[in-house]
Amino acid sequence: MKKILVLNTGSSSIKFKIFELGLGNELIVEKEGDIAGIGLSEGPKNHQIALSLLFEGFGLHSGALNKIDGLVAIAHRIIHSCDEYIKPVLINKKVIKNIAKYSMLEPLHTKPILKVIESVYHNSGKSGHRTIPNYAVSDSSLYHNLPDKAKYYPISKKCQERYQIRRIGFHGLSHNNSYQQIILKYGRVENMISLHLGAGCSITAFKNGRVIDTSMGLTPLEGLMMGTRPGDIDPGIILFLLSKRWSTKDVSNLLNHQSGLLGVSGASSDMKDILYLAGEKVEDEYKPKISLSNLSSQYHNDAKLALEMFIYKIQKYIGAYSAALGGVDVLAFTGKIGVGSSVIRERILADIKHLINGVKIEVISTDEEQQIVKEIIPLI
Repeated sequence: MKKILVLNTGSSSIKFKIFELGLGNELIVEKEGDIAGIGLSEGPKNHQIALSLLFEGFGLHSGALNKIDGLVAIAHRIIHSCDEYIKPVLINKKVIKNIAKYSMLEPLHTKPILKVIESVYHNSGKSGHRTIPNYAVSDSSLYHNLPDKAKYYPISKKCQERYQIRRIGFHGLSHNNSYQQIILKYGRVENMISLHLGAGCSITAFKNGRVIDTSMGLTPLEGLMMGTRPGDIDPGIILFLLSKRWSTKDVSNLLNHQSGLLGVSGASSDMKDILYLAGEKVEDEYKPKISLSNLSSQYHNDAKLALEMFIYKIQKYIGAYSAALGGVDVLAFTGKIGVGSSVIRERILADIKHLINGVKIEVISTDEEQQIVKEIIPLI
């Protein structure tokens, strides 16, 4: 039976699934798992070590993936490819080089993704063994046909054309899978809002199956407040910091690693920690870190503010997209926070009852790996 390995690499994790293709290309999950905490105190030191652990889990101590019986393809999620790879693409050295050039726009995920792709690409085609094709599937292709009024920015047209500046959008695999699950449940849905809430957060509006807008832009910095990223801010702040002799590297570090929940709270980028410090209910057998237990009252106040800002910005976007759609039929929560925290969902919905009267509220565990494998099946 044919098998496909899907590797979904994050900034500090690798999720994987091996699918068997049954009759009529029915997808059967043979094996799945994840390696989390990469680069953190509780996990592997880097993605290379994590991959070695992954290979050992397959019984491949040499790392030769082409030894897996029936394996016909390996698929990888890629984050930022602008308009180069709207459809899944067979990975080669040129493709790897092209993906690398976008790492400046999305450093959190693109760099570790490239490390995994390069290692797996090497270990799936060693001499003396059959070569397993590797495919890249873009997380942004869902947004390729955004309406122009949502796709482009109100800056110089010449500048946008010269540097290919436009709304790219992210979390497309998650939002697309969310929409597909809603369609399976309800059939036709005219207006839907999908909320992906995790370390990264985004919101996408669907009208009759077409995406009309999404919150992330040329980079994943735009839109909602996130774990370490700010979401929407006044661009003048960046100019101000540059005038104070901040380097572009310093500004990038601030926006990608020191903002959002972490920046406002001063304590953590983890929503569970924020809820604990804010005195809210924390689910999933949460145990606070010793360091959090000893923080002063100011940190508790800052955590409350971070939580309020996080919720408020989501409510603003729901209101804006409700107006853009002309009403909402379904509001779907997904992502680690969206699915895992009833407190966050309740707080978001509490102050927008006038917008969601009669709206179906859904909580969806999306399957990005399944979405990835569906996109490459026609190529096998």
